[in-house]
Amino acid sequence: MTTVTREMIGAAHDVMLAKGDFVLSAAILERIYLAMEQAAPPPQTPFDTCPTCEALARTVMLERVSNGL
Repeated sequence: MTTVTREMIGAAHDVMLAKGDFVLSAAILERIYLAMEQAAPPPQTPFDTCPTCEALARTVMLERVSNGL
């Protein structure tokens, strides 16, 4: 998840105001988005889902370290 900025929160607030749906304070919107970010699952990489990719990456990294690269 992308880090939520004050500008992003402000843009979301502007959309809600334009439609007249409801109004939340910037402080509560920030708390909502920060809570969502904290609750989000960690980002996955191909290494998280593919054991073969992970093994290959580890081999390459270990090879580079042992060769002093």
